[in-house]
Amino acid sequence: MKIKIKQFVAMHSIAIIALFAIIAFAFTALSLTGCDTSNGNDTTHTHQWGAWKSNAAQHWKECSCGEEYGRANHNGNPCPVCDYNDSSHTHSYNDTWSKDATQHWKECSCGDKTQIANHSGNPCVCGYESGHSHSYSDTWSKDATQHWKECSCGDKKDVANHSGNPCICGFTSGDEIVEPTTAGLYRETGSGYIKIDTVTPTNISAVFTYVNNNAAAGAYLLIIGEDIITTGGCYLNRTDAKLTITGTGSMRTISLNTTATGCIFAIGRDTSTGISLTIGSNITLKGHDNNEDSVVKVYTGAVFTMQDNAKITGNSNSNSLYGGGGVFISHEGTFIMKDNSVISNNKAVSGGGVLIYGSVYVGGGVSTSGGTFIMNDNASISGNEASNRGGGVYSLSGGIFTMNDNASISGNEANNWGGGVDIYGGTFNMNGGTISGNKCIEGIGGGVNLSGVSVGATFRISNGIVYGNAAGNNSNTSGDSGAALYVTFSSTHSINAQYGSGETWTNIPLPFTSSNIYGYRNTTINVINGILQ
Repeated sequence: MKIKIKQFVAMHSIAIIALFAIIAFAFTALSLTGCDTSNGNDTTHTHQWGAWKSNAAQHWKECSCGEEYGRANHNGNPCPVCDYNDSSHTHSYNDTWSKDATQHWKECSCGDKTQIANHSGNPCVCGYESGHSHSYSDTWSKDATQHWKECSCGDKKDVANHSGNPCICGFTSGDEIVEPTTAGLYRETGSGYIKIDTVTPTNISAVFTYVNNNAAAGAYLLIIGEDIITTGGCYLNRTDAKLTITGTGSMRTISLNTTATGCIFAIGRDTSTGISLTIGSNITLKGHDNNEDSVVKVYTGAVFTMQDNAKITGNSNSNSLYGGGGVFISHEGTFIMKDNSVISNNKAVSGGGVLIYGSVYVGGGVSTSGGTFIMNDNASISGNEASNRGGGVYSLSGGIFTMNDNASISGNEANNWGGGVDIYGGTFNMNGGTISGNKCIEGIGGGVNLSGVSVGATFRISNGIVYGNAAGNNSNTSGDSGAALYVTFSSTHSINAQYGSGETWTNIPLPFTSSNIYGYRNTTINVINGILQ
């Protein structure tokens, strides 16, 4: 019996000890599972890391439970991670470059970096070499002192000081790369502009002579800072010569002296090719009432461009054979009007604004023969007069005239044919824009007149509107003189007046007919995306 009692006591002692161990373990576990159990329900702790803490060497974040996160050494002074700033530290950068596959730099013992840059050259200044094989340009690069040939990686070879004048690289002694912001003549190079100090920018004739005779072919920029009066006759005729003229400060006017007769500029004369003249921002070319020539003449192979807010105005060409109050375009010459350029208030027997070649009485605004005339953007031809044909535009014997975007031909007058546009053999493609408010005072075709001469004639409209024009009988806005369109057909040449687009074109309906002459009685021709409205 005593033995059994002892066994019972021993067994209960062991059980009691085990129970106390379980209770102690549970208490310990509860104390470690969270730093906030005040609500009596939280049994799982989620760390909440506070702001960076730091000492003189390291930084870290710490939870309220005492756990740490992100302990690391400072990187730089101040440290970019924790903003620790050791005011007692002074940077001392290594003389040796540090680098990776992209950049190189010099580093302080605190981790701060200086002179960080992408690699340039192979090998780079830091010693880095890639698997790149050099391929040097055949064209010289240069500055005011040296020239060299350069690889796409930036590496250079054949580096040498300039020698000779001009140097083998094209550099001329005294040349300096500058920003062309002030009045002067500048030559464009591959790396910028060089000012030509030997030429006075107000001496237009001297400028053209220099560009024609200078050995360094290429593009030139003339910036004008004041109004100029010239006797004209300035010819640009060297192959591949290119000249752009702009004004600085405000609108600058180049005027033809009232005692002189002739053009101000002529380009492409003789057989030279690749020549271009551009009249740019803040430039007005002005003729006078007693002139006998156009303001600008463009010959074979040359391109004349008006851009920005350039203007040609105030010229009267009394020459009955070669018209064009503003511009004359000869065979295979090209004239481009764009941006907000304007040709206005000019007069001629033919082509008051522009004539693209003709040997008979021709257009007030533009006349074309074998040449090309393109109007883009908001370019406008307005207020010009022709005593015979084409108040706004005249196209003769194979000329091609194209009108795009929001270009406009308005307020022009002709006495006999085509107040707005007269196509006397050639092609007129109207892809956009407006022809309005033009008059043919005594004759036919207030908006557009179409007829053939030694070649056929075509008027095609895919987008645009012709309206508000007048023709015949002191410019009636209706009747059989063709307020919008008048067509004279030919038994020997193809004459087409069509609307449409692409490969699909339909004849414009011409309700009035007398023999082979048709007048478009309607006052408006409006085509949108190839569809007659």
